[in-house]
Amino acid sequence: MFSTAPTTAGFARTIKTMKINIKRYKSVQIIILLFSLALFALSIFQTLSIIIPKIYQNNLTDFMVYWQATEKFQQEKNVYDFFYSNPPTAFNYPPSFLLIFSLLKIFPLKTAQILLLIFSYLFFWLGLYLVIRIAKIKVSLPHLLIILSLFNQTFPVKFTLVLGQINMIVLGLTYTSLYFYQKTKKISSAILLSLSGALKIFPLSVLLLFFLMKDYFFVGFVLLLFLSLNLLPSFSLFKTYFFKTSINLTDVNIKPSFYDQSITAFLSRLFQQPLLVKCLALIITVSILFLIIRDFFKRRNLIVSFSLIMALTAIANTFSWQHHLVLSYPLILLTYLRQTRKNKLVYPLMLIFWLLLVFHFPDEKSALLNNPFIASYQTIIILALIGYNIFSIKKRQVKHTCL
Repeated sequence: MFSTAPTTAGFARTIKTMKINIKRYKSVQIIILLFSLALFALSIFQTLSIIIPKIYQNNLTDFMVYWQATEKFQQEKNVYDFFYSNPPTAFNYPPSFLLIFSLLKIFPLKTAQILLLIFSYLFFWLGLYLVIRIAKIKVSLPHLLIILSLFNQTFPVKFTLVLGQINMIVLGLTYTSLYFYQKTKKISSAILLSLSGALKIFPLSVLLLFFLMKDYFFVGFVLLLFLSLNLLPSFSLFKTYFFKTSINLTDVNIKPSFYDQSITAFLSRLFQQPLLVKCLALIITVSILFLIIRDFFKRRNLIVSFSLIMALTAIANTFSWQHHLVLSYPLILLTYLRQTRKNKLVYPLMLIFWLLLVFHFPDEKSALLNNPFIASYQTIIILALIGYNIFSIKKRQVKHTCL
């Protein structure tokens, strides 16, 4: 007879070794998770340590524009006839904005600013999370937390929060709309996209893709809701905004602020001739849009084309402050997650990209900013990102129903 004792003992040792390895693996996972949570918490704390004191000392500049304009609206005055906050700033948002912002007027001023800060963070994280869900990319929780921590530290995010801007909420609403569209909940999707456009009009530019997909009902329903929301406050405000204020916003400033990172500002720094700048900016924007549409018909990948248009809107306005650049973050996230899996050389490029978004000139009068390319460095990197996604990614046929 053969003895089974050595075999049994060997099997027992193997099981024991496997249990030890599993415990070690779990320990490493726990350490990584705790590290990512700590990094995420620190990234939030660092930003809040700047913003919270500002709220209680001076209030948030752009938030006060919204607050004071809403007060004029509630007094039944034309909000486009006044300047608000300090420095004096015009209210350049559609009338529908006033309806939505009126909800915050229920609360005291300081509380309303804190609530906007919380909503901004939540919608921003939600938007980026949904980009991953829509693209069907597997990302672990620690990896996601580290990504969000890095985004939290970029200047456009901090600039958005410290001004009391609404870009991060707009981003969250827009990508939640796309997520519901993917789930074939088109009514919910249309409502969310119209709300996003009601806050800032340029997210409606993505309707072009749905029009190209021949989803005319969706496009029409979104536009109907948007127009209804803008007619509700008053026809006078509707007429002033769409036939006067919005037209005035197309004027070119030949001496743009460093904080203006639009294509128009970049060209103004180069040529300083308003008509030439306006024509070149239009040609560049339309050309990029044409390339995005061509790319969409080749790939049929809605989430990529959607994010390309959102990134373009971040810099295609006549003026685009640095806080608008958060609208390009979904494209940055997609580029990072999709391309680093195929080519590890993309890692150092994305690191450089991130550092350029973190970096900020503390002195707007720095001599370096006399160079138009340095003064427009964030515009250039967004253009490079758009170009990379259009030209450098291998085209694959993907049904747009799968996004």
